[in-house]
Amino acid sequence: MAGCGSSASSSTTTTRGPSTPAVSESTTSTIAVSQSRSPPAAGGTENLTITNADRAQLVAAAAALNNVPAADFVGLVPGDTFLAYDGPTATYWAGAKLDPGSSMQAQVSTQDDGSYILFHRPAGANWIAEDVGLAGAGAGGTTCPAVPSTILALWNWGPGTCRPTGI
Repeated sequence: MAGCGSSASSSTTTTRGPSTPAVSESTTSTIAVSQSRSPPAAGGTENLTITNADRAQLVAAAAALNNVPAADFVGLVPGDTFLAYDGPTATYWAGAKLDPGSSMQAQVSTQDDGSYILFHRPAGANWIAEDVGLAGAGAGGTTCPAVPSTILALWNWGPGTCRPTGI
């Protein structure tokens, strides 16, 4: 998330209840990031406090997914942003809803399937962003990626889901 400047939000992230997301191959993007965060020492699974650098990286990855400049986004919506590390798979997981600000292109990218983004990043690798807003929503929805059950439990999301309830 580093390098997004004013598009990164400085609000505090809070978590809330369960949800059900999904993605398809055409809704995946990767973006290179600076490796500013080290995995937790215990090797377990834990919630992490999101930093401004994390926010900037997630906004950049989601913007790249939709071919929209990261500067077109105000940041991440507070209360709908999650970040955790899964020690057994050595993977960071994040979920976020983007705040598109006044850019029409950014606003359109955050509708429907793009209304929620799921991210994962193996330690030392790049963030992979996936649109999961319509995951599991019948014929028009995509499939949900396999989020570890330990991450779902940390975030209080339902089993087999990939976004918070209500999104």
